Amino acid sequence: MAMNKKYLSDEETQEFKKHALIAYQRPVAYLEKWFQFENLVFRSFSCLDLERGQPTQDQLIELWTLTRSNDTPPEALYSELAILSSVYQSLEGKSEDMWCSFFSKESAPNLLKLVQHVCSIPVSNAFVERIFSVWGI
Repeated sequence: MAMNKKYLSDEETQEFKKHALIAYQRPVAYLEKWFQFENLVFRSFSCLDLERGQPTQDQLIELWTLTRSNDTPPEALYSELAILSSVYQSLEGKSEDMWCSFFSKESAPNLLKLVQHVCSIPVSNAFVERIFSVWGI
């Protein structure tokens, strides 16, 4: 928010982005080191890594099923994937930058909900553990 309101100088903004990216990359590196995603249900989440390539229709349907309590994917999800495919080559940067660029230019509400849901999953349960410690449980 501070970056959008121009409270920070360009140099401060770049410094913040650098530190935010490091903060994001650390948990990802930790998870990749200690968890074998290929053998877990979490492997389905990797289809959202746009640096590795575009997700397929089957991957998105599987992911939708996992995250939406087996709800049938809406028909619009198929057309939203087609929109992503049509602009994929023009997306640049890291995966999160590619998603941000895509959603800022295109309307894909179902795909947005799916990406938001997966990206909102905490990388650890430290916060919950802290609460239990405070409660003495």
